[in-house]
Amino acid sequence: MKIQSLRSLCVALLLGASAVAATPVFAHGAAPARHGGVVQPANDMSFELVAAADGAVIHVVEGAKAVATVTDGRKTTTVRFTIKEPA
Repeated sequence: MKIQSLRSLCVALLLGASAVAATPVFAHGAAPARHGGVVQPANDMSFELVAAADGAVIHVVEGAKAVATVTDGRKTTTVRFTIKEPA
């Protein structure tokens, strides 16, 4: 009787472990830069800022699909902040 219950326990543990190992894994986080810029993820979307000769270009990707963006010719301003440590 004890051997039968031990076998049942081993089979149950083996099936449970194989079910956990077979589940798909989905990666989260920033995707690699596709255009040589800096990528920032936000929920399902990724924004890639790329420096261009005449300004900057932002590429938007939702999931695995690129999103069409529209520009109206306005200029952007880049601000750089520096944090100084107290002496």
